[in-house]
Amino acid sequence: MRVRATQQSFYKRETLLTNLLVFIQPTNPPTKDETILLSAHFDSALYSPGASDDGTGVAVLLEVLRNFCSTDGLPENSRSVLILINDGEEAGLLGSEMLSQHEWADNVTKFINIDSTGSHG
Repeated sequence: MRVRATQQSFYKRETLLTNLLVFIQPTNPPTKDETILLSAHFDSALYSPGASDDGTGVAVLLEVLRNFCSTDGLPENSRSVLILINDGEEAGLLGSEMLSQHEWADNVTKFINIDSTGSHG
């Protein structure tokens, strides 16, 4: 398993925003390299319950990452996984838009967005 991490900083509307990206590749990727994108955002709207929108999503992604790194990682011949913890979601999906310009997003074929989890009983 190969793990790479980076940050992607950019200005939108005169504000500095930052995405955090972790790219996990299996030891023996399949011939057709496909990537599963897991995403959550760490910004929150003013006066909103930031813990559920979207602190819980970020916590879930950190736990997924911890599990991948503390076990045997990805099974052989599995897809690569891209974890995106993005900024600027509440201002118009700005972090997601910026991700589309990153080379790690080129092979994304599946996408799971974790947002507003556990906000109602």
